[in-house]
Amino acid sequence: MRISTIIVNTSLAMIFATSTAFARVPKTEGTKLIISVKSTEDQKEDCGVVRSSLFALIKNQLRFVPRVTGPAAFSLEVRCSAGNLAGRFFMTNGKDSAVNIAVFDLALSDQKTMKSPSTVAELWAKIVEKLPWSGEILTLNKAEPPADRPRIEGNVDLRAKGIVSMGLDSNNLLGACIPLEIGSITTLPDGSGVTFKTEYPGLLREVDSFQSRLEIYALNEKINLQKIYVVRLGDPAKQPKGMGEAVKYCQSKPNAAAPTKVADLMSEVFGKDFIEVNNIKQRYGAAFTVIRGTNGAKANALAAAYIHNRLLFGGNFMIDAFALRSLYSKPWNFSALTELAPPEVTAAEVFVTTSARFGRFSGFIGLGLTIDKTNLPYNQVTPDGSGVSHTNQRTAFTRGGAIIGTNTDLSSRFEYALRIPVSQRNGNVYIDFHNMLSYRLSATWTTGADLMVIKTSAREPGAPSAVVTALGMFLGVEVGK
Repeated sequence: MRISTIIVNTSLAMIFATSTAFARVPKTEGTKLIISVKSTEDQKEDCGVVRSSLFALIKNQLRFVPRVTGPAAFSLEVRCSAGNLAGRFFMTNGKDSAVNIAVFDLALSDQKTMKSPSTVAELWAKIVEKLPWSGEILTLNKAEPPADRPRIEGNVDLRAKGIVSMGLDSNNLLGACIPLEIGSITTLPDGSGVTFKTEYPGLLREVDSFQSRLEIYALNEKINLQKIYVVRLGDPAKQPKGMGEAVKYCQSKPNAAAPTKVADLMSEVFGKDFIEVNNIKQRYGAAFTVIRGTNGAKANALAAAYIHNRLLFGGNFMIDAFALRSLYSKPWNFSALTELAPPEVTAAEVFVTTSARFGRFSGFIGLGLTIDKTNLPYNQVTPDGSGVSHTNQRTAFTRGGAIIGTNTDLSSRFEYALRIPVSQRNGNVYIDFHNMLSYRLSATWTTGADLMVIKTSAREPGAPSAVVTALGMFLGVEVGK
């Protein structure tokens, strides 16, 4: 027998992977489904065409992503023979022994039909129909109950949102707000097969062509966002207490999940295999700002605008960018000099971080750059030390550094965050503090306040440093969880 092997990526593999403290830690190589195509010498050409058709079909369905190397937890074996095309779906979990999950033999009236795309599609569809689940959860992120729906104590409540490979093309009877069973696949004790183990109730929130949106509900359990789950249709008559109200809210808010499509567009740009944009936060604010120089120069009233953006890729990779710019100010208070240019402040930070979550707390740490410009006035002495030559205004420069911080959910609506950027230049270390308190107005909009303390330095040796303190109010938008 001649054996050819191809590998496809699937969210089902690694179901039995060990959990860690990180939320949805991305796998470097992804999780994989191996499709092993066996063919006899006289049928190897036909089975090569079948293999290529399967590869393209599976890839286009967005349920599994084809790959050509690496281990896998599941395998699909296709056998080509005269008058028959057979498919076997196994769970291997990376071991030599395999558990047969689904089998289908397709009788061929004509040998030429083996190469037909419709024949290959029929084989794959029949195998998928025999799986003890209806779809795989491709992405899963933490979620909280909508701000406009009161929390119901003692009943199930929204805990997570995600993308599921279950849409109109897989069942034209599916629609929004129907109940789902979320579970995992476990091997039977005798190793003769697998069974679906129900873990949480859920709802199909939005239905799309191949990939749809779902919500997972739970009583008080903490959902393991790293674990891979599969789903099947639930029985409306057997739903836990509280799911009835969840269905009513879903039906009354048909577009509640629509803003998260922005994250989908971003994931289309950055790719869905290993890096997914799971959360986007943008905050825009105005701040009252003061400057204090170590040489006594003061600026007591500046109006500034600031912006803070965060992009969360996967579960623990984040880009954190902040910028502040003064727009209006009163003159400098510095008796040693007159006719000074108006005070100006520009500060920017860009960091690449990794994060971890522990209950209501999450922490992050990373590296990046700090860029600042503050035109602090001071007297520049001539090289021979004989006197003052002129007033020097500072130019912008960049410092390398790191950042450490934390986010804390104080309640379902209040969140506190602390950012501590640390940078250095010419042997001097500069530590900034950025405190943020936000209030969730709705599932998308937030508002709150920032207190920032930014330390800046000058390019010229001997020039004074400055401390910029800003108190601001912001309006923010958040997409994804």
